[in-house]
Amino acid sequence: MAATLLETARQYAAQQDFLAAAIVRYYAESSEVLRLLQFSDISGNAISYDVLESMPDVGFRAINEGYSESTAVWKKEMEALMIAGGDLDVDVALVSMFPESDLRTQQELFKVRALSLAWTTAFFKGMNSADGRQMNGLQVRLGDEENELVINGNGALSLTNLDRLISRVDNPTHLFMDEELKLKLQAASRNTDIAGFITFTPDEFGRQVVRYQGLPIIGLKNDNARRRILGFTESNPKGSGNNFTSVYCVAFRPMGLVGIQNKPIEVRRLGEINDKPAFRSRVEWYSSFAMFSNCAARLMGISDNYVVA
Repeated sequence: MAATLLETARQYAAQQDFLAAAIVRYYAESSEVLRLLQFSDISGNAISYDVLESMPDVGFRAINEGYSESTAVWKKEMEALMIAGGDLDVDVALVSMFPESDLRTQQELFKVRALSLAWTTAFFKGMNSADGRQMNGLQVRLGDEENELVINGNGALSLTNLDRLISRVDNPTHLFMDEELKLKLQAASRNTDIAGFITFTPDEFGRQVVRYQGLPIIGLKNDNARRRILGFTESNPKGSGNNFTSVYCVAFRPMGLVGIQNKPIEVRRLGEINDKPAFRSRVEWYSSFAMFSNCAARLMGISDNYVVA
């Protein structure tokens, strides 16, 4: 059964495994994608699943006529788990000199946060052909304009194109975009031509959430290398320049867009290493994500201009 990482953290806490609960919770809270995406645990290193390619034919008939037999066509998809993580060393002397500050735990949490942000970048921008150790992200999986799930905005973000984007996804749940573009949408809510379409509602913690057509708008900032995850750095296929961005509409749900993992992220303390006086910890996670039919779409070619109706 699929569950969010925050739900997994609560399960660990209920089992009184508080270290695992803290790690998983911090990992999820470091990325909006990982906070919202549901994950299914799988055995082995890959999952095989079917995606609907075409519906069966149906029709009308006259008396004494028959029907032409047909069935739905399914396409077999395979998604392999990717191994992501890293090692960190903390000098034995520092651990002894500053025991109250728990430097080792602090460094482990920084490593967990870095992995969370790097995974988020790969979720959108990953390219297995460039790095065989990395999963393909949404940009690769959705392809280009020949795919009906990709729209070229070719200019300023418009609510019309945003409507078209949302219509391509079955039961959508969220919109993802660069934080700067989200701020432009918020500013557009003060425009009398646009006001009313963009709304602000409190979440379960009382924080204001920006929504369009009822969908939460998630603004993404920098990754672990301090690069914009969805910044204005993309090329425009119908023009020149490399200062465009994309908006993604997703359906985070079972049988939609769902994460897969062999087990939750873990931090292993390996003890003192031989080649230098330092304690080593290893952060590692075996994961990827699967896409069923019409669970994500991309609006690309958006310039850094004011939002229009």
